[in-house]
Amino acid sequence: MFAFEFLLSADHLHLPEGKTALDASIEISRNDQRAWVGTKAFAVKTLKENEPLYVEVTITNTGRTPGFIRSQCSTVYASYSAIDVDKFARSTERSCPPTESTGTLFPGEEYFIPIYTTKSLSKSDVVAAKSETLFIYAFGEITYSDVFERSHKTDWCGVYSPKENRFTACREHHQAR
Repeated sequence: MFAFEFLLSADHLHLPEGKTALDASIEISRNDQRAWVGTKAFAVKTLKENEPLYVEVTITNTGRTPGFIRSQCSTVYASYSAIDVDKFARSTERSCPPTESTGTLFPGEEYFIPIYTTKSLSKSDVVAAKSETLFIYAFGEITYSDVFERSHKTDWCGVYSPKENRFTACREHHQAR
């Protein structure tokens, strides 16, 4: 009887470690199987005088399960000087009320976000953008949930390079969590 009680006590002592290991294993499995929604591409669609600047951002799910889009917010911003991206992304100067979205983004599927400036570009704006004296930024956040009913957010930012006719990812405000 004494040996049985001792074994029972020893198993009981190992129970918390076993639960911790199981929880860690479940978390690893969920991260492996979850939806991962992020940017795939940015493109300037319209950069013309007397028209709003039009940028299109391609979002994709690189995960293994669907992502359920809950909301998204996106902004295109032009400035004659470089900006502090994180500060601007959180500022009231950035008009970006979240748009409630519902939709499912399946693995490998793409979602296109059109973004326009609120004002038309002047001739000098277009010339400055093409000569890299007007900086063009595209910002956004997308909130989604996964099949495990956990909420995630992806922040994204790109800055336009007219010489290459493409956006490059900003160092800040560009992460998935």
